Amino acid sequence: MFRPYGIRQLSPNSGPLGVGTTVIATGQGFSDEPGITPRCRFGTPANYAIVEAEVLSYTRLACRTPDILPLTPTSALPRDVPFSIALSSDEFDPWTKTSHVFRFYDQPILERAYPDEMAVGRIGEVYIKAAEGSEFFEPMAIQPNSEKGTQQIGGGSQMSGMRCKYGHFGDASAIYVNETFIKCTTPPFDDGADSIYKEYAGISVAINGVDYAEDVSVADFKFTGSAPFISFFTIILLLAALAFLGYAVAMYIEQQNRKKDAEANAANNI
Repeated sequence: MFRPYGIRQLSPNSGPLGVGTTVIATGQGFSDEPGITPRCRFGTPANYAIVEAEVLSYTRLACRTPDILPLTPTSALPRDVPFSIALSSDEFDPWTKTSHVFRFYDQPILERAYPDEMAVGRIGEVYIKAAEGSEFFEPMAIQPNSEKGTQQIGGGSQMSGMRCKYGHFGDASAIYVNETFIKCTTPPFDDGADSIYKEYAGISVAINGVDYAEDVSVADFKFTGSAPFISFFTIILLLAALAFLGYAVAMYIEQQNRKKDAEANAANNI
C-alpha cells in the first residue's frame, strides 16, 4: 500500500563537499518498507548522487552527503542542488518534488581574527578574515519557505546557522558580512577570569553550524584573564626548589637512620 511522504525542512541545508555531513530531513510519512532501501538524491535527474538513508521516525530521516558530486569541480562551489528522497519501490519516479535544495561548498581558509585577543567571559565581536583566494558566502536560511523551499538570505541576517568555535572555550553564533569577513560573537565562560592568565583559543568556523574545520584552517586567537602570570623561568625555579627540598629531606632521613643504627650498634657492644 502506497503511503504518501514529503519533506518540510533540512538540517543542516549545506555542507562541505567530501566531508560526509549528516543531513536530517524533517517531514511526514517516513517508514521502513520491507525490501525497500530509503534513499536521498542530491542533484537533478540528469546529474545527481544517490546515498542510502535511515528512517529515524515517522517525521525524521537521515542520510550523509556524498563524497563527490558529478560534474562539480571545486571552482564551481558553492553550488545549490535539488534535494529529494525516495521511500517507495516505484522504479520510474519515486522521488519527492519540492523546492528544497542543499548547498555544497568548499571550506573557507581563514587568515586572521580582528581583534586577536579578548578578555575571557566578555561577550564581544570578533571579525574573521578569509585568506586570499578563499571567500565566505551568504548562508542559507535555517527555516525554508513553505512554497519555495530552502532560500538564500541576505547578508547580516541572524537566521543562519553559522557558528564559530574557540577551542575548548565553546562556540557562539556568527553572521555573514561580505565575501572577505564574517562576524563572530565570543562565548560565555563560567569558570571565572581568575582561572587563566592568557590561553590560546584558535577559532574555527562551521558555515552550516555543524562541520567545523580545525584540521583545515584556524584563526589564531587568545583569551586573557586575571590570574597571575607565571613565567616558564619561574616554573623551572619552583621545580628546582621542590627537587632540592626533596633531596634535603631524603638526606636528613638517611642521616637520622644512620645515627639510629650507630646508637643501636653501640648499645649492642656494651
